Amino acid sequence: ALLASGAELLYADADAVLGAPPFELASLDSDFELLSDGWDEESAHGFIMGADDPSMGWSRYCETSVVASLSPALFFARPTREAVAVANRMAARAAAEGWPAAAGA
Repeated sequence: ALLASGAELLYADADAVLGAPPFELASLDSDFELLSDGWDEESAHGFIMGADDPSMGWSRYCETSVVASLSPALFFARPTREAVAVANRMAARAAAEGWPAAAGA
């Protein structure tokens, strides 16, 4: 509801400890910016992983973006149509699967 109303959203867990102002650390160049639980430079920022499987013929090459783990403990969301759509899908899934936060626990 907040994003759909045009408000930007900064969320931090109640036990989050900020060592610096969060907007100084964010790139602010995407719809969502999330905290990474990565343990080194590559896992924290992600990397492109490629594979080559000759048995696949003309489609033998593939690439994917790999990020170790994104944490919902700290995130920033811009009020774009795409961000609202992602937030709505996440809320629907949380409600359908009975996630504790969705149930108010």
